[in-house]
Amino acid sequence: MADNEHIHLIRLGVERWNEWRKANPGVVPDFRNADFTGVNLRGGDFRGADFTRAVVRDVDLSWSNFVEAKMGWVEFGGARLFGADFRKTFLGGADFRNADLSWADFREADFSWAYLGEAILWRTFLRGAKHLTPQQLMRVKTLHGAQVDAAVLKSIRKKCPHLLEKSEDWKNFLPEGKGER
Repeated sequence: MADNEHIHLIRLGVERWNEWRKANPGVVPDFRNADFTGVNLRGGDFRGADFTRAVVRDVDLSWSNFVEAKMGWVEFGGARLFGADFRKTFLGGADFRNADLSWADFREADFSWAYLGEAILWRTFLRGAKHLTPQQLMRVKTLHGAQVDAAVLKSIRKKCPHLLEKSEDWKNFLPEGKGER
């Protein structure tokens, strides 16, 4: 069960949460089974946190740090994860349905049993991701510009080459007010 103090602190705002993290570097944040619907988590420091079975549907998690976090069976449906750092994170069974994972970094993350249906993986870093299969990636909206392991990329090119093409609505995958560089 989630730590009530941690839940209270994050609900006070990300700036307050990040200050608390700096002051308490040895504490492992516990957000197991917590529901963050409607909470702004953008830019949060969640390194090593336990989010097992948490709900973050339709939440902005852009630019947040989840390195080495435990995020198994988390519901990310519709979440915005633009530029988030998930390196070495356990994402087993996570549901990324309709989530925006553009520019997110998933190197060495574990995708065992994760669902990526209709997710946006525009320019996402996936090289070295563990247990990430072509079958998982064939359900996404786009993989344009994503960095994917060669064997997985070969399978995608053969079976679903349209996922690698630049979509007509590529500007929808950018943060507001930004153009492609």
